[in-house]
Order: sequence, then C-alpha cells, then structure tokens
Amino acid sequence: GAAVDAALSDGSTASTALMLACENGHAACVRLLLGGGAAVVAAESDGWTALMFACQNGHEACVRLLLGGGAAVDAARSDGVTALMFACHNGHEACVRLLL
Repeated sequence: GAAVDAALSDGSTASTALMLACENGHAACVRLLLGGGAAVVAAESDGWTALMFACQNGHEACVRLLLGGGAAVDAARSDGVTALMFACHNGHEACVRLLL
C-alpha cells in the first residue's frame, strides 16, 4: 500500500495527504488516513499542521476527527500562529468551540 505519511514537497513545504484532506474538508479521507496510521501531529517545515489547515478553512468535521486522534491543539507555526488563531481570524465559531 501507499506510504500514508509521504509528503508532497513544493520546494518550501512538505504537505502530507492528511494535511491536504483537512485543507479541503474531506472528512471521509481524514477518517481513512487516521485509521491507516497517519501522523496527526506532523508539521510542514514552517509549522503548518493538519489541524491548522482544517481550522483555517472551517472544516469542523475534520477538526473533530483530528482532535479525537490526538492533534496538538497548541502547536504553532514558525511565526507563532496557532489553529485557534486561524479559526478566530476567519470566524469559524464551531471550530473555536471545539478547540476550547
């Protein structure tokens, strides 16, 4: 089978399949990836995590799955921005509630 944590590198970052699924709100894929052992705490070189991608885009179902899988709520990018900050900045109240 495929390497669940293989990273797509664009030269500056390295997104995993889990990050891409969370960024685009594909909760069914997130569930499958987590079930297949995807690293929920993996981060790109600048600190982006799957939870940050999900919160930035308001994908509540993905956030729930990630939190259930042990996502690091307080993880921060290299500039200090957290998933909670993304959710607040973009007005994703449901995601904020899940994170608190």
